[in-house]
Amino acid sequence: MRLLASLFGLGLLATVSLAQEGKKESNVPVPPTDAERLRGTWIIESVRVNGRDEIAENHSWVDLSFTFEDNNFRFQLFPGRGGTFQLKADTTPKQINFQLPKIKSEDGKSPGFVRAIYKFDGDRLRMTLGVTNEEDRPATFEPTDTGPPFIFVKLRRPDLADTDGVIGEEYRRLEGNWVLVATETNGQRTTVTEEFRLKVQRNHLTLTNGDKPVWKADMKLNITTSPRHADLTITESAGDHRVSDTLHGLYSIERGLWRLCLPNRADDPRPTNYETDKPGESGLVMFFNLEGQDVDLPPGTRHAIGKSVGLPGPASKLRGLRLERVKALRAAADLAMNRYESGQLRLTEMIALEESVYLAERELKTAAEDRIELLDARIRRLKLHEKHLEALVEAGKAPMQDNALMKATRLAAQIEKEQLSAGK
Repeated sequence: MRLLASLFGLGLLATVSLAQEGKKESNVPVPPTDAERLRGTWIIESVRVNGRDEIAENHSWVDLSFTFEDNNFRFQLFPGRGGTFQLKADTTPKQINFQLPKIKSEDGKSPGFVRAIYKFDGDRLRMTLGVTNEEDRPATFEPTDTGPPFIFVKLRRPDLADTDGVIGEEYRRLEGNWVLVATETNGQRTTVTEEFRLKVQRNHLTLTNGDKPVWKADMKLNITTSPRHADLTITESAGDHRVSDTLHGLYSIERGLWRLCLPNRADDPRPTNYETDKPGESGLVMFFNLEGQDVDLPPGTRHAIGKSVGLPGPASKLRGLRLERVKALRAAADLAMNRYESGQLRLTEMIALEESVYLAERELKTAAEDRIELLDARIRRLKLHEKHLEALVEAGKAPMQDNALMKATRLAAQIEKEQLSAGK
C-alpha cells in the first residue's frame, strides 16, 4: 500500500538538494510590510462603541481571537465568521476593508463589507470598525459620546496567560472527521480516490484507510507563528514510521478545508512554506475536507488524477445529493444570525434552520460515536449563538426571552447527547 507511504512523502518524493549554490543574502534588514506585521492571531483586549460608557467587560468580543492569513481573516462574531480583507497603507489613517461573502450588500448582489481603519501602536493593533454595509468610514481611534455606532478595538498578540484558551479554540475547530481529498508534492497534485480518513479528538489523531488503521499521532499546534506550526508525534504505526517519530510541519484551516504540510522524513527540517515545487523548502502537502463538506482546493501547479477505484454507484450518488443538501442548508444557516439582527428573521426560524442542518448531517452518520461528535459540534455552535445573543440583549437589541430560548435549544442538544452516550 504505497499510498500509505505517500502520506508522509515516503517513496514518492524525489530526492532534493538542500544546498543552493550562488545565492547571496543581504545583511541589510528589510522592514516588514503592514501585511506581514498583521499576519497571524491577535487577541481582543478591549472594545468600545461610540456613545457607550462601559462595554468592554460585558461585550462578547473581549478575549476572542482575530486571525489574518494571506488576504483572509477569521473572526467568529462577524457574519459568516470570516472573509477577505484589503489594506491601504498609504492613506492617513491607514484603511482596511473587510469583505463578508456570507452576506450581501445593499444592492443584493455584491458581498457585504465593513469599512475600517487601523494602526500599529507599539506591539498592539488598533482598529475602528464601521457599520456593516455602510460606506461611512471611521476617521479616529478614540470613541466619542455621540456619532455612528463605530466599534473601537484594541488587540494584542497571544501570550502565555491565554495561550491555553486560544489553543483550545483551535483544537476545537479541528475536532471531527476529515477526508483526505488530495496530496501535492514536487509541484504535482494528485486526487486521492481511496478512503483515507483522519479522526481528530482533542490533540489525538487517527488515520485509517477504509477500515484499516494506518497510524495514530499526538498533535501539538503553535498559532503564534506564520505559517502556523503543527508537530505530529507518532504513537502507533502500521507502516514505515517508528513510534515516537515527530514530524515538524505547517497547517492552515479555512471553511472546512485543512491543509497540512509535513517534511519527507522525521529528521528533516520543518518546511518553510506550502510551495512544493521549490526543492528543499517543502515536503508533502495534504488537503482534508471536513466530512460532509465539499470545499474547493486552492490552485495547484500541475494536476494528476489518482488511481480510480471504480465508478460511483447509486449509494454514492445518494450520498452526494445529501452532501449538497447539507452544504445548501449550512449556507442558509450561516446567514441566519445576520438576518435575525436586521429584523428579517424570527429567532424561531433561525433555530429551525439550525435544526434542519443538524438533521441533514445526521442522515450521513450511522455510528453512535459519529452522532455524538456531530452533537458536540452542534452544541459548540449553539453556545456561540447564545453568547452573541447575550451581547445583543446587553445592547438592548434583542429581548431577554430570545436568549432564554437559545439556551433551551442548546440544553436540548446536550440532553440528546447524554442519552445517546448512555445508550438510551
